[in-house]
Amino acid sequence: MGVNGSMYATIQVHYTNPNGVSGELDSSGIRVYYDTVATTYLGGVLALGDEYLQASPLPANTASIHLELSCPNECTRLLSKPLTVFGSFLHMHGHGRMAYSTITSVATGVTSTINRIEFYDFEFQQITPVNVQVNPGDRLNTHCIYSTLGNSSDVTFGVSTDQEMCIEFQYYYPKISVTACTLYTATGSNTTQCGAATSGVNNPPLTDPSSLLMTTFGTTQATSCPKSASSWRFTHAVNLSLFAIAIMLLL
Repeated sequence: MGVNGSMYATIQVHYTNPNGVSGELDSSGIRVYYDTVATTYLGGVLALGDEYLQASPLPANTASIHLELSCPNECTRLLSKPLTVFGSFLHMHGHGRMAYSTITSVATGVTSTINRIEFYDFEFQQITPVNVQVNPGDRLNTHCIYSTLGNSSDVTFGVSTDQEMCIEFQYYYPKISVTACTLYTATGSNTTQCGAATSGVNNPPLTDPSSLLMTTFGTTQATSCPKSASSWRFTHAVNLSLFAIAIMLLL
């Protein structure tokens, strides 16, 4: 199926049952719809934030920790055409309290919201319909706010439920070859690697206004947290599909 004749779809399911509760059942699966008529556009998924789970550990017993992760305009300038984002999935684990994503227009310099979850609940996650155009040169930022109150040790990033994540999956069209613009610290330097190129650019200052941290649903309050500088790259290494990303809802 598909333009390149894909023959397989892979489901990755993560289970956690720390209390050893018996009788727990699962009915996970996928449903595939197909047509014999080619569509006008092919859709794709772009992973933003910390796809490789390399962010620094969250300090223990801390009320509010703000992690801001950037896909800078030096990378999006490589886009050959604008992208239309029609869905956004913000994902953290149990320490997550708030998540949102922004786009800063290269034409106007104005920062606006793509998706926003002011009271994040690990047990209730969804793909949110959006309608946002990403132009070459725009900046994309992902924000995750955590609380580690009650934790006696730092919280690391990883695939386990008791670890953490900070990822946004953007569903868009027309499809491009790049699958992620994500934190990458393996080189030990503060650079961005774009596309297949190994030469990076300096990670830009993180400049989203702090006013975006103020909640508008429920009791309005301001949250003041330090920002974390980090490194980025575009990569072809992760082959994400709509099928596999949908299963991330189970994490």
